[in-house]
Amino acid sequence: MNLEQAKEANYQFHLRTGMILCLDRLASIGLEPSLLIGGFFEADVAILLKFCKDNPQYHIVSIISAALRVNHFISGGKCYYLADGDDDPTLRLEFPPETMKECMAETAMIVQRLMAE
Repeated sequence: MNLEQAKEANYQFHLRTGMILCLDRLASIGLEPSLLIGGFFEADVAILLKFCKDNPQYHIVSIISAALRVNHFISGGKCYYLADGDDDPTLRLEFPPETMKECMAETAMIVQRLMAE
C-alpha cells in the first residue's frame, strides 16, 4: 500500500464508520473532545461509554496506534472518536510498516518546510 492508497483507505474508513470530527456537532450533543479534530483521550472514555449506552446509534472508534484503527472500543488506545456510521466491530484499518515510514517521511518534510518559513 503506497501513501496515496493509505490516504484513500483512511478516508474510506472514516466515511464508513461515521467518525465525527466536527467540534460543533460534538458540542451540540453535549460532548467536549480533548483534541481539536474531535478525538478523546483515555480520561474521557467513561463519558463516551455512557453516551453510547444512552444513545445506541453511536459507537466508539479506537485509534490503537498510528498504524491501527478499530471500529470498537479497546482500552489503552492512543485516542478515541465517536462515530455514527457502520458499527461493525470487525472493521479495522491497519497500515503496513513501509506505508508508515513513507508517511513519517512526508510529515518530516512538511514540518521542515513549515519551520523554514
